[in-house]
Amino acid sequence: MDIDIVLDSHLPSEQLTELGLLAEQYGIHTLWNASYLDGRDPFSNLADLARQSTRLKIAPMALNAYEMHPFRIAMALLTLNEIADGRVETMIGGGGEVVMALGIPFEKRVRYVRECIEVVTGATRNRPFSYAGELFKIDNYDPQWPTAAPPFIYAGANKPQMLHMAAKSADGIFMSDLSLGLSRNAIEAVHARQKEIGRDPAGFRFNNFMAWYVYDDPAEARHEAKRWIGFRALFRDPRFRRLAIREARKNFRLNDIWKEAVALLPELRPADLARSFAGNRAQLIRRDGSLVDDFLVRETDHCVHVLNAVSPGLTGSLPFGQWVAGLAMARLDGMPA
Repeated sequence: MDIDIVLDSHLPSEQLTELGLLAEQYGIHTLWNASYLDGRDPFSNLADLARQSTRLKIAPMALNAYEMHPFRIAMALLTLNEIADGRVETMIGGGGEVVMALGIPFEKRVRYVRECIEVVTGATRNRPFSYAGELFKIDNYDPQWPTAAPPFIYAGANKPQMLHMAAKSADGIFMSDLSLGLSRNAIEAVHARQKEIGRDPAGFRFNNFMAWYVYDDPAEARHEAKRWIGFRALFRDPRFRRLAIREARKNFRLNDIWKEAVALLPELRPADLARSFAGNRAQLIRRDGSLVDDFLVRETDHCVHVLNAVSPGLTGSLPFGQWVAGLAMARLDGMPA
């Protein structure tokens, strides 16, 4: 088993290179650098580390064909791979916050990932290369300058359809936050698919991203882990992902807000809306990632704690308040004067 690390995309190139060279000294296999909406470009940011390192694999992630044409992905990978002398890996997925910020709909997601992988794999390995897919086309791509071993291409996949596709099209599968049991199930499903299509699994790799929270202060690390562990589990639920994507779109497109608001106020027009701040309602999440849908009341010796107080509105606030007041009065009655 090899150990990889992911470094923050907000790090400047100098610090990224310094930490990357330190990781190489400690035997880290691959250094990944993410592509976030407010971060630095991973290709440019990794170039100096690619030049100075000698064994460390260099990996920009997670790339997708919604925001960057597969041809451009292939060209950027070949250029970085030349600097790294054949040590580049990458992960191609279905897009995230950048795609949402650009207002691009998540259509034909599995096909987008598959065709992107096929174009990038073909363009980095075959000479000349042509491709005619449903979404992407390229004719007679034939660069003469690449000489290094081609990049290793992972598919970002957790769910059955994406795993099924990646078993055939990718060099490996990059999973995210899967437990040992879920990882085993995914690996077995991929191997079964490869047996079905007659693909030799030798050389096919699995990578499972696990979130660790490393701080100088252990208490701060534990606090950060507790904050995010439930959310990361919650985000594996497709219903929540759809809800999150729908809500995120409202931050960027007033028309999406209008479509819901007009059901309550039919005479409302899109022009009546003005941009302002978006509010967030606190919601309690269990450790397994499921939402706590109702109030949660916990009593201690001298306190009544009301947790997860989501908006009850006029239908529930008064009787609920009366009931909580009764609990508090019972506590007060039992306390010494």
